[in-house]
Amino acid sequence: MKKKIIAGLFLTFSIVSYSQENTVSSGGEAIGAGGSVSFSAGQIDYIHSAGATGNVHQGVQQPFELFIDNVGLEALQSAGLNVYPNPTTEYLILSLTDPSKEMHYQLHDMNGRIVIAGKISSEATQIDMRPMAAGGYMLSISKNKVVLESVKITKQ
Repeated sequence: MKKKIIAGLFLTFSIVSYSQENTVSSGGEAIGAGGSVSFSAGQIDYIHSAGATGNVHQGVQQPFELFIDNVGLEALQSAGLNVYPNPTTEYLILSLTDPSKEMHYQLHDMNGRIVIAGKISSEATQIDMRPMAAGGYMLSISKNKVVLESVKITKQ
């Protein structure tokens, strides 16, 4: 009996004296007739080390962004794109020195909705901005359904 009490005290002491630190992303508690249980989901360890040349955060997912921006850069450079006037009040001119049959434009509002779309068929394509509300827009130029360039347009 004495051994059981000592073992019970040892287990209780070890459980109380040691707790695991963690950063949890979610968790919860389940309670039923047979008892209750708490659970968490997240990383189990976090270490931060700082030095003269930088910081290290182990156990944390670091963001990494990869932009492949030059998919149609050669086609766009050879086409000689120029968008003017910006900001505009009435018309927006898309000037291309070498427009191809596969080039299109889309004008999006700041909610991502397509406001105007069309084909670039000549060296100077005119987009009527008069019916548009004042504000910001994104103009996307694409060739063969690949966006070559996006330009922020301001309508005054």
